[in-house]
Amino acid sequence: MWKTFRDKIKSLEKKRPDLAAKRIQAVLKYACLRRTATSQIDGKPILTLPEKTLLKRPGDFDPDERSVYDVIEARAIARFNKYLKANTVLKNYAHVLTMILRLRQICNSVSLVVRKPGEPGRPDE
Repeated sequence: MWKTFRDKIKSLEKKRPDLAAKRIQAVLKYACLRRTATSQIDGKPILTLPEKTLLKRPGDFDPDERSVYDVIEARAIARFNKYLKANTVLKNYAHVLTMILRLRQICNSVSLVVRKPGEPGRPDE
């Protein structure tokens, strides 16, 4: 199987990427099934999901948690504004999403974000 893949697809990757892509898509078409939430088999939905419910639970930080959140939020805002001024937000979208993730993690537990002394990691995150 690997020999066939190498001969028919991999060898074309650099020379004719369009043909290599078409061949891999042809193989994957039969190997992978794509289903959506609205897909049906025999006229019946393949998946029945319950109605979505949104539950907001406001929580209060203790003073230490609030100070950590405020520091990290201020850093995130400053970095985002830097990206905004440089017009590089889309270039750094993964980092922007990581900053949002860190703020959300603090809402669960500060220990998810705060590193212990000597623990590896970037100091400016």
